[in-house]
Amino acid sequence: MKKYLFLSLACLMALCAMAQIDAIRVTQGETTDWYPFGKSDRIDVTIYEQGNPVIEGKIYDLTKGNVETAFGTDPLPPIKKAAKNELEDKKKEANNSMNKKAEGYEQIEEVKQAKEQGNAKVMSAADAAKIYIDHATNESTIQKEKHNGLNAMEEETQKTLAGIQAAIAGYKESMKNNINDIAKDAKDTINALGVYNTVKDDAINEIDKAVAAAETSINNATSEDGVKKAKNDAQNNINTQLATVQDYYNKLQAAKVVAIQVVEEAAADAEVAINHAAEGYGNIETVQHAVVTSQTQISSVKDKAKSSINEETNVDGVGQKKENNIKQIKDLQSKAEKDIQDAINEFIALQEDAINEVEQAAATAKEKIDGLGVDESAKIDAKAQIDNIVNTAKQTINAATSKDAIDNAKTEAIAKIYNVVQNLKDTWITVRTDGVAGNWNTICLERNITTIDGATFWTVSGQDATSFILDEVTEPEAGQGYLIRFTKSDLKVKYGDQVAAEPVTASDGNPMQGTYVQIDAAETNVLNGNYVVYNNQLCPVVSWVGLYAHRAYVVKNLIPQGEPAPAPGRQRAYMPKPKETPTSLEANIGGQQPKDGKYIINGQFVIVKDNKMYNAQGIEL
Repeated sequence: MKKYLFLSLACLMALCAMAQIDAIRVTQGETTDWYPFGKSDRIDVTIYEQGNPVIEGKIYDLTKGNVETAFGTDPLPPIKKAAKNELEDKKKEANNSMNKKAEGYEQIEEVKQAKEQGNAKVMSAADAAKIYIDHATNESTIQKEKHNGLNAMEEETQKTLAGIQAAIAGYKESMKNNINDIAKDAKDTINALGVYNTVKDDAINEIDKAVAAAETSINNATSEDGVKKAKNDAQNNINTQLATVQDYYNKLQAAKVVAIQVVEEAAADAEVAINHAAEGYGNIETVQHAVVTSQTQISSVKDKAKSSINEETNVDGVGQKKENNIKQIKDLQSKAEKDIQDAINEFIALQEDAINEVEQAAATAKEKIDGLGVDESAKIDAKAQIDNIVNTAKQTINAATSKDAIDNAKTEAIAKIYNVVQNLKDTWITVRTDGVAGNWNTICLERNITTIDGATFWTVSGQDATSFILDEVTEPEAGQGYLIRFTKSDLKVKYGDQVAAEPVTASDGNPMQGTYVQIDAAETNVLNGNYVVYNNQLCPVVSWVGLYAHRAYVVKNLIPQGEPAPAPGRQRAYMPKPKETPTSLEANIGGQQPKDGKYIINGQFVIVKDNKMYNAQGIEL
């Protein structure tokens, strides 16, 4: 059932007064057009069962006041107020959204600024909309400006929310970058420390894990505290790894210092041991060489050890290199000690050998001196000179510092010893004092002769019917018998080195037979039938003729027949054969008493009768 609402007179009057239009009647449930501000501003009014009008969708409660309170003199202010309230609600909503978006990150400057700027822009949009609403002259404009304001506020809200999100993301990214920077610095430091790969790589892997975990935690963090915790946890892990590597590096460096010190001490000990091994022989050239060589090698090992240890990245490796280098130094020390001892032994052996050679040369020289035909006093003096030479050589050899010095001392001493012998050999030796210039005699010496003064030496080289053919010998040989022809009363010679133990046996082409011992006169002896010098002639021996030691005779059967060709460089002489053979000859010595007969003994005519000797005048001798 329709009900009709009749406006009171007061209401109508008010409406008429306000809009200057006719009163209207509104039926419940129906809509009536109302133009309170003229035809251009139409308002739909509907009256519901409760009796309250609905103006453009908004219910006005008439029970709370009179018609003037419900409609006022102007219906727009409530509409404007309602619009402004919506703007305020939107502002609060935007602020709440911003706060929620920034929740947990409020202290971040960028978030704070984004939120403040967003609130300011939302507020500015709301304020601008309010101004436009205040100036609106109809509800449509109010609604339009309200919607514009709400949209602007929503747009600024979304921008702000995005800005807050970006600020939070930027903050997180900066924290992740910060962690990565810290990690990079830590890894750079670890790489620069120079530890071995296992320690280094393990630490770097743990750092990378910490960074990855931090990035995940930061990405998932819902607050600044969560981000900071993730960053701090990662930084702590990084610092722990860095500290672990740094601690290993410190141990490595300490191990290097100790290792280098131990190696240097080993090198110093080795040097002391080497010098001790060479003590007393350090000035010997070969020992010096062994010492210097070993010290150079040890110094090289020490320097290389220091370099290699400093390059080592592993504590165990440092220890191993230390042990290896110490062993190498000890090996060099052992080798040096052996080389030094070998050099010393070799040098001592060289000294001993050199001294032995000098002493042997001295002994040989003394034997030669003993065999020389010089005065005993000259031999004693010569031996004393040799002893002095030997003693000086020993001192020089024992003080020598090189093989050359030893060889020089030895060579010089042997040369001096030889010179002593040679000088003694060069001494004129008087071998005969019974000479008469122009007279002939014989001689046979144990030594060869290099120089002759007082006689010429000859040998029988042949014969003819009247003469013996003689050839001169300028270099008489040891043990050989010779004819000699005095040029002075004394015959002096200089002996050579050759010595004959026995006289050279006469042979074809060499009929002279010498003797070192005297041949006693006897009825039968080697002289019988041979020739001896008598009265400056070679005369045959019949019997009872003796011969002094170091004389010679001519073996008759060995004298070549005919005149041989002269030997090159030899002088030739002829000795007439005796015209008749005497019945008695000169007895140079008489080992036995001659039998009765006539003899010439020592140049004197002797008559032997009844074992007594008488001169030519019959006086008993």
